[in-house]
Amino acid sequence: MNAKKDDYVYDIQETDHDRDEKDENLLENPLNQSEINASKFSPLYAYFVLFITLIARIMVQWQRKGINYSYGYTGLGDKMNNQLYEMGTFYPELKTWYGWLIGVFYTIPYCFFGLVAGKMTDTVNRKNFLGLVLVLAGAAVGVSGFYDSFVLLTVMRMVHGCLNSASNPVSFSLI
Repeated sequence: MNAKKDDYVYDIQETDHDRDEKDENLLENPLNQSEINASKFSPLYAYFVLFITLIARIMVQWQRKGINYSYGYTGLGDKMNNQLYEMGTFYPELKTWYGWLIGVFYTIPYCFFGLVAGKMTDTVNRKNFLGLVLVLAGAAVGVSGFYDSFVLLTVMRMVHGCLNSASNPVSFSLI
């Protein structure tokens, strides 16, 4: 039993000696940042992150511009003037409030929350934050489609503006 204990102590002492030797070698031949990056770089992972960021940006733009298309769409044949197919018929308030809905109610939250989200990207896990933002933005668009309240549509557009702006700094910081 003492022999094993002595071997264990010997192994630890040997490891400490090796560690000191490695530290001396590191001081003699320090690695610069480009060498460290080259040893950790994975092109497959980099292209995967770039692809996910591209898909996220496309999705955000489709959601952002989707209301413009939906409002301008006119049904054909038996779908004409049908509330199920025409957003302008479903929400008659849009004729009065459309400029406010896509302008002020979307842009003001977009501008302010983008600053907050930009600061948050320094303190949170960016991949998880981007995933959460995209899921919540999709939910905001989905909620506005399931309920027939113009007030809820307006609130969800404001929420979507916040989340859309949050996706910008996170996406661009991953590249």
